[in-house]
Amino acid sequence: MQTEGNRARALGETLRLVRLRYDNGMANQLEVLDAEQGRIDALRLQRVAIADLFKALGGGWIK
Repeated sequence: MQTEGNRARALGETLRLVRLRYDNGMANQLEVLDAEQGRIDALRLQRVAIADLFKALGGGWIK
């Protein structure tokens, strides 16, 4: 099972490779945007999971 952190790192590498392909004329801008969106979604899910864990462990929110 892949954790959100691992997924975010893998999608970051995917983004790096797509940008490299784009820079060399082998990918279009839509592919780059799609890779960026995937990484952003993974990072968002990772942060939601961290917040949920913090709350489940009884952590309070700082005011």
